[in-house]
Amino acid sequence: MTSYMGEALVAACIEDESVLRVWDLASAHNFILSMIDPVKGISLNEVITFVAFSEARQSLAATKTGKILIWKCINVFDKSQASWEMLEPIDVGAPIQQLIWGSENLLMAVLGDSIELYVDTSMEWAIATDSQLSLFQTAPDELRLEYFPTKKMGKFKSDVRIKQAKLFGHHLSIYDGQQVVLHRLDPDSDRSLQAEEVAAVSTHSPLVAVHDDRTLIMTEEGKVQLCNFKGVAKQSLHFSFTDGEPIIMDVCGNFLAVATTTNTLRLFDMERREVKKHGTTRTFDVQEFGKIISIRINRDGSHVSVLAATSNPEAPVRAFVYVVESNTTAVFNIDSATRFVVNHFWDPLYPKLLAYETTPTKRVVDNTSLSKGPDAAADDNSVNKVTLLFIVNEAEVGPGGGVMLHSDTVVSPKGATCLLGLRVPYLFFGVKNAEKQKKLHRNLGRGSDEETPEDDEEEEDNDEESSERSEPPASIVGVILRDFTGMENVESTIRDAILEFSYNLALGNMDAAYKAVKVVKNSNVWANMAQMMVKTHRVDMLGALAVCLGNMGNLRAAAALRRAAEDNVEPEARLAAVAVHLGMIDDAIDLYTQCGRNDMVNVLYQACGQWEKALNMTETLDRIHLKSTHYAYAKHLESLLDFAGAIQHYEKAETHRLEVPRMLFDAGKLMELDTYIQTSNDKKLFLWKAQYVESKGEPDEAMTYYEKAEDQLSLVRLYCAKENFAKARKIVDETGDPAACYHLARQYELSEEDKLKDALKLYIKAGCYNHAIRLAIEQEMEADVLHIALQATPEAMLLAAGYLEERQLFDKAVLLYQKGGNLAKAINLCFQAKLYEPLAMIAESVDSKADPSLAIKCAQFFFEKEQYAKAVQLYAAADHIFEALRICKDYKVSLTEEMGEKMSPPATEKPEVRQKVLRAIAHCYDKQRAYNLSCRKYTQAGDHKKAIEVLIKSDDTEKIVFFASVSQKPMVYIITANYLQKLEWRDKPDIIKNIILFYKKAQAWESLARFYQSCAQAEIDEFRRYDKAKGALAEAKACIMKMASAPERATLVKQVEQQVTLVDQYLQAHQLLQLEDPQQREQGARICNSILQMPQQQVEEAVRLGDVYSLAIFYYYQNGDAANAFELLEQMRKRKVPVDVYIEQEIVNEIYHAVHKEAHRGHHGDGEGEGEEQEEQQEQEGGDQIEERLQEGEEQRQQREEGGEEIAEDVREDQE
Repeated sequence: MTSYMGEALVAACIEDESVLRVWDLASAHNFILSMIDPVKGISLNEVITFVAFSEARQSLAATKTGKILIWKCINVFDKSQASWEMLEPIDVGAPIQQLIWGSENLLMAVLGDSIELYVDTSMEWAIATDSQLSLFQTAPDELRLEYFPTKKMGKFKSDVRIKQAKLFGHHLSIYDGQQVVLHRLDPDSDRSLQAEEVAAVSTHSPLVAVHDDRTLIMTEEGKVQLCNFKGVAKQSLHFSFTDGEPIIMDVCGNFLAVATTTNTLRLFDMERREVKKHGTTRTFDVQEFGKIISIRINRDGSHVSVLAATSNPEAPVRAFVYVVESNTTAVFNIDSATRFVVNHFWDPLYPKLLAYETTPTKRVVDNTSLSKGPDAAADDNSVNKVTLLFIVNEAEVGPGGGVMLHSDTVVSPKGATCLLGLRVPYLFFGVKNAEKQKKLHRNLGRGSDEETPEDDEEEEDNDEESSERSEPPASIVGVILRDFTGMENVESTIRDAILEFSYNLALGNMDAAYKAVKVVKNSNVWANMAQMMVKTHRVDMLGALAVCLGNMGNLRAAAALRRAAEDNVEPEARLAAVAVHLGMIDDAIDLYTQCGRNDMVNVLYQACGQWEKALNMTETLDRIHLKSTHYAYAKHLESLLDFAGAIQHYEKAETHRLEVPRMLFDAGKLMELDTYIQTSNDKKLFLWKAQYVESKGEPDEAMTYYEKAEDQLSLVRLYCAKENFAKARKIVDETGDPAACYHLARQYELSEEDKLKDALKLYIKAGCYNHAIRLAIEQEMEADVLHIALQATPEAMLLAAGYLEERQLFDKAVLLYQKGGNLAKAINLCFQAKLYEPLAMIAESVDSKADPSLAIKCAQFFFEKEQYAKAVQLYAAADHIFEALRICKDYKVSLTEEMGEKMSPPATEKPEVRQKVLRAIAHCYDKQRAYNLSCRKYTQAGDHKKAIEVLIKSDDTEKIVFFASVSQKPMVYIITANYLQKLEWRDKPDIIKNIILFYKKAQAWESLARFYQSCAQAEIDEFRRYDKAKGALAEAKACIMKMASAPERATLVKQVEQQVTLVDQYLQAHQLLQLEDPQQREQGARICNSILQMPQQQVEEAVRLGDVYSLAIFYYYQNGDAANAFELLEQMRKRKVPVDVYIEQEIVNEIYHAVHKEAHRGHHGDGEGEGEEQEEQQEQEGGDQIEERLQEGEEQRQQREEGGEEIAEDVREDQE
């Protein structure tokens, strides 16, 4: 048996199966509706026989043996397994053949020969947040009423079947399909809640509302009717065809909101006698906003909250707020992939506070079930949540108001089915009592109005008082808002002040927030606010917390907060400091833990006497304070006279060697102390015992304990006191204890016996070299002074050196002065005593940190000894750079890279001084042919031109190109490109590419144009590729056009254009002569003749004259015109164009034979003669080049000499 449930869902029961299966045809997923419920008495040993679904009620009914099971879909937007709730089964007592859903919640069951009607009476909730009254339907004609502030309850029995029940303030409306019956409730009466009927008005619409305790609002076709309680119409609000029919209505305060079938929203102001239109009529586009399914208007009519159904299955509901004044909307942003809105409420008294109830989507519920299992506890992501928002007025934020500010998020309490309303300081939830469901649903299952005798008996047995005391099947639960924790019963003025405070705080207007709470004078309220901030961990409200503490008069807490702020600790730690002074220790611990301040948690545990927690926490999270915690606990136990426990924790704190003897001695427990020392076998404890016994005048016993403590000094001290020096010396020799050696040495020195040498040895053994040197000097032991001083400190060495100098032992004094760090004294003494060998050794240790005058003195010494390299180093250390460079130049001392870096001034030096020194170093490197180092120094001096020039001398093309690339200087680019042209670049594309690149970067267009001309000439001379030469000439012309100088540009352009014209003519002639048409071939010959008529120099600037002659001669040769061919050969000879280079000798011989001329050597050998002349000319040009190079070398030599003269001048300036 199957039943279609809409949205591609199909429910089915299979024969002999005791489960109900639901298939989602769209996603191909399926799930099973559970039938195991011990409370409802359902087990798996029964078989489903029939299934029926009601689209109107979103209810699914299935039959078993004599029972009807009903599942209610509690979330119409997500029909997953989690959205179906099974109600109490209806026991009909007979086999069911068929189920049929009818209108008005009727369910017809066919039982053999009879038909029974039942009603789906799933529990309905209603609440009036302004009056805090609530109702819960417990039967088709029965309601349970509750007044939240006093928890007073009452039962309402209706004379008609209840189709709809609502609360408006203190009025209860009952709708049975034919009329609306109004009842008035009095929660202040001494009795239980009772309902008094005040009106009964006939209507066919369930849309009703009550305003101002005297106006009944109902809907009829095309209008909204305002009546008094007698049903007399006072005013009608008509809706046009465009407006649509009213389908949703909401009243709050003096404002009415109506939504229609056309998605139109109309607002009305009911404050005066005559109802007037409020704001603008707004029709919302269904595609953009969705179909309106719920509206809520706030108390002052400034905003309307709207829920609209969309066609998007991922986000079935869109929530937004309509701003009446600006006619705009503000959308509630929510992650549609995880949650969507199911309900919304305004606070009935505070118009800025809005609550949205959200529920997880099917995806989140399914993922939670799969990851945690069906029996796992729900987490925050898989339960309903309520988000509280402040709606900001447009006047406070400017145009485009309606901004939503997040205030708080509340998780629905366990067992809550839905959010019923909001009234500060509570959120109201409906919570069901599972233990009472079985009895309740047994009553709800009967759909007829007839009562059974069992019901009558139950009503007689249960009076009103017992019904009040019994636990209801469902109740209203109020969850206190975070900002009102501990202040739920404050006065309305204080409540409003706190709301304004929270609102302005969320808005970021701190001045307005503080101003809002100034009216509060009750210190208890301020205390509650402070405690609320601590409990809710509002680290964002520390400023407000300070105000609360000030109004409370809690100076200690305020001072703690201020100190924490001055110490710049974490915000949570500041809040915890206040919590401690407010007595909220648990909250303080949570805050300290949250910010990772385990040390403060430890302190709190100790202060509260929770030592076990403190120790456990330090063992795992705060081990750095583990010993201090044990020590503090030991002190605590000591104060409680728990010495055994104190000893244990002193040992864990590793302070037992001092604290345990002190504690037991102060307590007079000497026996226990002696036992503890003996059993511990600790040297420090033995030492304490020895000192104690010695203080009592028992040296012999003390020596026993000193031996156990291995305190050699004390043993030697006591033996010396007894004048037993032999025993003391034995201990010193065996142990070598420095302190014991020193003590015995002092005793030897003070004794009358001749023990000075032994004292000297013991001083040395003890490492007391100052005493040893003092004693050696006093006894005039010069040899021992040097030996001891070399082992002593620098100060002792200098003391000994002075003594040796006085004794004129200069070599030894120099050594000690050098070792002691007084190089100046050592060098002066070397010069004074003419100790040149030690002086050479000392000079090697002189560096830039030494005295410059000392370094110069040493340098002059080495210079006189012709040790020029050492002299250079010392001059450089004394910052006499030019003198060092002069020595390098004159005496050919190699300047290393390390020395050059030491000579280089720092970047902080004056630029002119630094550049001068760097140029001098670079010149020295250049003279030594260290071109790379010279280039580096010139670059550091900022002379890039000189740097590239010296680098070119190295002929390292790769480094030259790299330097030019990184220098980014136009002059460097040009010099590098010129250098590259001197290389064999014609068959190396990389070099050609770099030449062009460098000229372009330097914008040296003329040079680049001439290079392109050179490329063109190379193509012609070497490969006879005139087409490529033409392209190169075109590039040359383009470069010339970029030149800035107009006269030079015009001249060069004219020259290149002439070359291009000649190349074009040659190419045209060559092309025509390749054709078979005689006329075209003749035209090609004419072009060649016209070129040959031009001046030879002009032609050879563009094309090779021999190539033109060869074309023309070959043409005449092919046509048999030997005379013209002979004439052209003679012209070639006269113009000294080598014939054999361009024309084959066989063709030349045939032409001469045709004109009866002999092709002797004089004719065709002219080329060879001319070649010899060219070779002579080349030799002459080579000689000229050699002379030019010699001249350049001479100029470079003169420049170097001038550079040397400059260095000499710098040296003289430096010396001056």
